[in-house]
Amino acid sequence: MRVLTDPAQTGAVVLSLPQDVQSHAYDFPTALFHDTFWRVRRPAADPNEVTQVAALLAEARRPLIIAGGGVNYSGATAELDRLVELAGVPGVETFGGKGAVQRRAWWQLGGIGLEGTPAVNELARESDFVLTVGSRLTDFAIASHSLFQHPDVRFAGINLDVQDAGRLGAVGIVADAKRALAALADEVEARRIAAPADWRQRVEAAHARWVPVRARAIDPGVPFGKSAVPADSDVVTDTDLQKVWDATEGRHCHLEFGFSCMGYELPAAIGVRLAEPRPEARVTAFIGDGTFLMALTELVTAAQERAAVTIVIAENHGYQVIHRLQMGRNGAEFGNEFRCRNGTLDLTDGKPARLESDYLDVDLVSVAAGLGARALRATTADEFAEALDSTRDHQGPVVIVVPVVPLADLPGAGVWWDVAPAEVAEQPTVAALRAEYEAGLAGQRWFG
Repeated sequence: MRVLTDPAQTGAVVLSLPQDVQSHAYDFPTALFHDTFWRVRRPAADPNEVTQVAALLAEARRPLIIAGGGVNYSGATAELDRLVELAGVPGVETFGGKGAVQRRAWWQLGGIGLEGTPAVNELARESDFVLTVGSRLTDFAIASHSLFQHPDVRFAGINLDVQDAGRLGAVGIVADAKRALAALADEVEARRIAAPADWRQRVEAAHARWVPVRARAIDPGVPFGKSAVPADSDVVTDTDLQKVWDATEGRHCHLEFGFSCMGYELPAAIGVRLAEPRPEARVTAFIGDGTFLMALTELVTAAQERAAVTIVIAENHGYQVIHRLQMGRNGAEFGNEFRCRNGTLDLTDGKPARLESDYLDVDLVSVAAGLGARALRATTADEFAEALDSTRDHQGPVVIVVPVVPLADLPGAGVWWDVAPAEVAEQPTVAALRAEYEAGLAGQRWFG
């Protein structure tokens, strides 16, 4: 209970009992079972730390605020909105912070880092002051320590954990995000601190360049968006919607990260459904067929619980995001698509045939129906819209299989990532990619 109720350490707790003691009885004192109210602490911000951060913000010419999961956990969206509006500072989000900035305004820009928008990452490279709220700034968020390139960039951090508050050598405010943001906003208002007008113009210009690129990347005829998913819905998905999904105005979005652990979203959708206090809210998981096949038996659990979850499966015949990474780091593909072997598997003589023939015919609709879900296939935008509408009130799991354009990727985030090709390899393509990778190492910067 100490870990579960500590806002700095909170997380899953596993209690493991050896099998040989599980059937034993013990005379515990009855006081152990009395009802106890556990209140989560909200430490206030130290005024001196708030003053320090406000001074840095006042000096900044190109400030940026990064909202992490701590903003959501603390329920600090309103305080964040007030601060970014008063100070005229753009607000961006990590995976955990998706949806932390709820109002649609010029300063609401979306995701940062490896799966963020190229506009946000462009601005991050230019920022001379970065305030992080409730984030550990993991590898994806800061592009393997290559994102912040301003020669005089300085950092501040708001976090309940003293180590996380000081990441990148930041001036820390060790406090609850809600209370710290409120205190900082009061200081900003009292001192009339505001970012220069030309920074806002720069932000708006970068975002304006991204908007049509985003529109071209997403077929406007596909209704998996604001028109199909109402504001009272929860969307559970992986990292790839970080740059394109609109999580404002109460459109909740739960992004899987966990260092790219696949197979998470379907059981997570059940968890979100069980935790969602609004019974009318539909929980929708958007996943690929590879992820679905990793945890498809969770459909049985969803059927047992009559969990009203909709699983939208993008049928792209394999682990295409990993396939993209494989091609980008090795220049050759193998084993990440659902293809037949182009010959006989022979492990004793010669080079074995490769998995490069036709795609497998995997009937995902039948698989889902056989596990207790109401399953449909939608091959056009109209069919997809009808599938969503006709199943919205179904009291149980729904699976909608949607074939997608093969090998069509979203626009890149415009950042480098520390994933190294082999240092020694016979293939010329790998040698070239290794040289490109080593050149990227020169862009890393270490603060502290």
